[in-house]
Amino acid sequence: MNQNQPNVLVLNIEGLRAEFLGPYGNDWIDTPHFNRLAVEGFVFDHCLVGGVNSCDQLTALWSGCHPSQALPTRFAIDAGKAQWLVEVFRRAGYFTILTSSSESVTKHPGASAFDEHRLVAPVKEAAPATSNEHLPVITDPEQLAPVGEPAADWSETRTAAVFSELIQIIETQESPQFIWCQLTTLSAIWESPLELRERFREPGDPPVWPGTNIPRAFFGPGTDPDVYLPFVQAYAAEVYILDLCLGGLLEVLKRNGDKRPWVVVLLSSRGLPLGEHGHVGFAATCFYNELLHVPLIFSFPNGAGQAERSQALVYPHDIMPTLATACGLVDKSDTSLESLPPAGTCETVWIAGRNLLPVIEGSCNFVRNRLFSYSGADVLAIRTPAWLAQILLSEDGDGPGDLHEQVPERQIPFVDHLKAIVDADDDSEAQNAEDAPQEELLSRVEIAELRKHVRLFVKPDDRWEINEVADRCPDVAVEFLKMASRFLKVCTPDGDKREPVDFLTLPPLNEVLAKGIGAP
Repeated sequence: MNQNQPNVLVLNIEGLRAEFLGPYGNDWIDTPHFNRLAVEGFVFDHCLVGGVNSCDQLTALWSGCHPSQALPTRFAIDAGKAQWLVEVFRRAGYFTILTSSSESVTKHPGASAFDEHRLVAPVKEAAPATSNEHLPVITDPEQLAPVGEPAADWSETRTAAVFSELIQIIETQESPQFIWCQLTTLSAIWESPLELRERFREPGDPPVWPGTNIPRAFFGPGTDPDVYLPFVQAYAAEVYILDLCLGGLLEVLKRNGDKRPWVVVLLSSRGLPLGEHGHVGFAATCFYNELLHVPLIFSFPNGAGQAERSQALVYPHDIMPTLATACGLVDKSDTSLESLPPAGTCETVWIAGRNLLPVIEGSCNFVRNRLFSYSGADVLAIRTPAWLAQILLSEDGDGPGDLHEQVPERQIPFVDHLKAIVDADDDSEAQNAEDAPQEELLSRVEIAELRKHVRLFVKPDDRWEINEVADRCPDVAVEFLKMASRFLKVCTPDGDKREPVDFLTLPPLNEVLAKGIGAP
């Protein structure tokens, strides 16, 4: 063990939304300690989760695979063809500790790679809803019943208990340490005192949410926005408590960093809808900003990237390759580049985790130019620098379906159109299909049919995905359908397929997909 190698602390706070933190533009919740971490570290502005299933996300985070590749990756690990990246730290002499408030985390297959597990203040987690069909449709807020009694003081919450355990580990455990904290309280139970919730209530607002339960419901169109305010206020109070706990933790790290300094990483496995598109609580089909966009902040003791930020498109599962490289456990030279396809009209788009140090150190601006968010459900989201597209994989966006599987008869014409587009684009004579005249693309898919399967939003201008523009930009929507078909063809398990996929070969982004319409 090199004495210059730092300790590592990873804080994965499930349900933490980036826009509720000061470093991401929040100005109504006081988050001085999150602000401090950002000033001392490096902020990624555009980190989107690759999937929202908790188990698959953990597999991705601990192995570096894309969440859609979680099952093949676990097969590969069992066959000795891949590894849990925590093992890299163990072999280097780190004592690895997993602490969580969720029993499902400590029982995950990847948890076996840690030397020690600590289950602290466990939370009973509800089974995730897989579609809107499994969520009660609420028209009257009185239909939502509060359950449980909030804590009398923030120090009595499960969140505070988990941070207290972290501090104890840091102060008593011998170095070097690799600590992974998977905090699930924010997405499972709201225990903040009512007094704290009242701080975020304005005159005329409805009463604060008095329960500890997080409702899971879908509100229909036309619902009064005030209905959602109690949940936003309760969530804000939880973020406030998180900030208080983080402040105490950062002080302990500073005090104990003399012998061996600390690398700190803050991230989240997914966000939490609070009514922005009708959903309250977790729903697997709500592939909007409130569920996909999460914070990612690295703080290095050597000051790398201090007080800087990046617009690069990144995944949470980029963190382990980055940490292993930053701690000197793997060679900085990227040997995986040897497996790239020959240069040509297609480019490599990595869906597996990538080392982000070159971005943090300023030697490059990005590691990929598009992100794919998919959990094997009804929606695939694709993000480029200029757009977010949601591909609805069923007729109504809520039922089961796939672009290349057996589908209802009413969908066959659309799927045939899509396959024709992709086949034509794969043909050697159509490798530059993005340059084809708009009229040619539109002749293949009618706009009315297109709108049933694609929602399109302009980024970064439409931060909350309010203005859907697929009917006004149908040629752009068709390009996203092509990407969706290729992703699903490669990443959807097929028969006995057991090999994980690290990257996709896709046509380069044209100017409109990369920069938007009318961009210089």
